[in-house]
Amino acid sequence: MHEPGQFEQLLNAYVDGELSAQQRGQLDVHLRQDERLAERFRGFLSVEGLLRTRYTEGGPAGSEVLTAIRAAERQATGQAVLRRIDATQRGRLPAAASRARARQVRLPPAPHRGRSWWVTVAVAAVLLVLATVTIERIGRVKVGAPEPAAAVGWVARVVHVTGGAFATDGGGRRQLRGGEELGAGTRLETAADAGTVTIECRGGTRFGLGAAGALRLLSEAGTADRSAVFVERGLLSAEVGARAPDRALLASSPHVDVRVLGTRFSLRVGAESTRVDVERGCVHVTDRVRRTSTTLEPGRFAVAGARAHAAASPDYGGRATDGLLAFYTFEEDSGPHVYDNAWAEPALDLRIPERAPVRRLPGGGLALTSPALIASDGPATKIIDACRAANELTVEAWVRPAERQAEPAETGRIVTLSRDADFSNFRLEQGQSLGGFRVRLRTSQTNLSGTPGVSATPWPFDGQLVHLAYCRDARGQARFYLNGRNATRTKRGDADPERVVDHELVPGDFSAWADGLRLGLGNEFTGRRSWLGEYFLVAVYSRALREDEVRQNHAAGPPRRPTAEASAR
Repeated sequence: MHEPGQFEQLLNAYVDGELSAQQRGQLDVHLRQDERLAERFRGFLSVEGLLRTRYTEGGPAGSEVLTAIRAAERQATGQAVLRRIDATQRGRLPAAASRARARQVRLPPAPHRGRSWWVTVAVAAVLLVLATVTIERIGRVKVGAPEPAAAVGWVARVVHVTGGAFATDGGGRRQLRGGEELGAGTRLETAADAGTVTIECRGGTRFGLGAAGALRLLSEAGTADRSAVFVERGLLSAEVGARAPDRALLASSPHVDVRVLGTRFSLRVGAESTRVDVERGCVHVTDRVRRTSTTLEPGRFAVAGARAHAAASPDYGGRATDGLLAFYTFEEDSGPHVYDNAWAEPALDLRIPERAPVRRLPGGGLALTSPALIASDGPATKIIDACRAANELTVEAWVRPAERQAEPAETGRIVTLSRDADFSNFRLEQGQSLGGFRVRLRTSQTNLSGTPGVSATPWPFDGQLVHLAYCRDARGQARFYLNGRNATRTKRGDADPERVVDHELVPGDFSAWADGLRLGLGNEFTGRRSWLGEYFLVAVYSRALREDEVRQNHAAGPPRRPTAEASAR
C-alpha cells in the first residue's frame, strides 16, 4: 500500500508528463478507487493549465516565481502557504530550490508563539492575498486548462500524419507515427509549415489538428469512454458520434468549454479568442471568463475571449451580410453589455451605465425609458477605418420611438458616432422639429457635424415599430428607407427641372472622418440629445446596401419580432 505522499508525487509527475505507462496505469487504479484523490488531481491539472497559458515558451516558465506559485496554489490552503514561508525562514527551503524539491518538501510543525510568529503570519497573509489576486488576474485575461479536467485511462490512435507532428508524454518528446496509441495526458503539437495530425478516440470520435496547433488529451477520472481534449492553439476539427448525455465529449480552450453529444464542429484557438463553428448537430458553449453559455445549431458560431464573448452568431435569416461591421440584436437577458454579433474583429460591444433607466424586453429588445447613453468603451476604429476606405456607409435600425420624448425641442440620437453635438462622423436622429428622421454625415465637403443632412418622410412619435436604413454610396448618392421603401425627400434635377431623382447628393469623401470617436445609442456624449424608445436591431455596414437588399432586410424583420405585449410600457 502506498503512502499518501507517494501518490502526491505521482500526481505532480503526471502533470509534468514524467510518468511511464506503467506508473500511469498504477495511478489510474487509485484514481478510480479514491474520489478525494481524483478531485485533488483535477485541481492540480487545472492550475497547471492556467500557468502554462500565462507563462508561454520564452517567458519565465522556469523561474522561481513560477515554481513558488505552482507549489503554493497546488496546496491551495493558507496553512500550506504559512508553513512553506516558515520553512523558508528556518532554512529548510533554500531560495534557489528546484521545482521538484519545492513540491516534495516536508512541512515543519507550526511555529512557536512570539514576535517572529506574528511576523510570519503577517507575511503569509500578504503573500496569500497576492497569490490569490495573481491567479484570479491570470484567469480573467487568459483562462487555462478546463475546470472539469481530468485523469488517465483514455487512449487515442494516430490515423494520419503529414509534415511535422510530435507527442510529449512520460517517455519524452517524439515524432508521431501512424497507428501509434496515445495515453491520457499526451500533448500533441504540429509544425507551423504543413504539420497536421488526425487521431481516433475510443468510441469513434475523430480529431484533426491543423498546422501550428497544440492540444492535450484528457479523460474524466475512471471513465475511459468519456473523452476530453484541451486545445492550446490552432484549428481543431472534430467528428463526434452520438453519445448519451452522461457521456458527452468535453472540448476546451483557454476561452471556452464545449459539451458535445454528437456533431461535427471546429475550434479555432488564437492568442486572444476562440471561435466555435458547428456544421452538424448542436453543441453547448460556455465562455470561461464571463461564465455565459449558449447553444449552437448548424451554421452558427460563437466567439469568446478577451475582446469577444460566447454569444451565438445571429441567425441572419437571409439578411445581407457583406460589409457588415457592427450588429446589435439586444437579445441579452441581463448584464451591462449590448454585444456586437458581427463577425468583424474586434467586437465593438456597448456598455449600459450602472443604474441606467433601461428595461430588457421579453423575447428580445431594450427600452430606454429616461435619458441614458449606451456606448462603446473605446473608439469605433473598425467602423471608421472601413468606411473611410470605402467612402460608403449604411446605418440600419429596427426601433419603436416613444410617444413622448424627454426633449421634444431637440433631435434625439438613435445612433451616433461622435464626440459632441457639433463634432461627429455620422448620426441617425429623430426630432419633433424635423417631423421625422434625419442622418447627418460628415464628408470632405460638409461641416464638422455633417450639415446639410438627409431627411426622411415625416414620422410622428406614435409608438409604431419602424425599420430605418440610410445608405450612401461612393458617388455621393444617399437614400433613406422607411419600412423597406425609399422615403428620401426628392428634388428636381438641375439639368432637367421636370426630372425627379430618388436620392440626395452628399458630395465629398470620408477623408475628413475623425479618429477616436465612440459609437453611442440613445443620447449624445455630452447629453441633452436624448432619444426614448425601444431598440430591436442596429447595424452598420461599410458599403451602401442596394434597394433590393434593404427590402430583403426589412422582410427578415428584427431578430425576434416584438409584440405589443412584449414591449408594453
